[in-house]
Amino acid sequence: MNSKKLSGEKKITEAQFKRNIREIEVARLFEETCSGYSFDRYGEGNWRASIRMLLDRGFDHRATQAIMLSKWTRWAGDAAGKDSRVNSLDLARFIDSQRDVLAQVDELVVGTFGAAS
Repeated sequence: MNSKKLSGEKKITEAQFKRNIREIEVARLFEETCSGYSFDRYGEGNWRASIRMLLDRGFDHRATQAIMLSKWTRWAGDAAGKDSRVNSLDLARFIDSQRDVLAQVDELVVGTFGAAS
């Protein structure tokens, strides 16, 4: 790799690079899930924040997709008693209230994408 700095080129830190990669993943997931069941109850900003929250919790791309496309997004708002805007905290609380979350997420993934081959 060429270590010379090109004219006008800015170096970014490793942390900035990781943030950029993460935001690319958030953007991809947004595009893949914005047709989700409850998108209108969240709006773009809260939908993206919910995706970030799921990634922060260690859910992979497929699991995050499955959750965002599931009725969990609706049930999170229902559990919060909200008829209007739902946010990532509401979804986090709903997930925290579930038993055996990883097994349930595995079921969501299979239900959304089919069994792994």
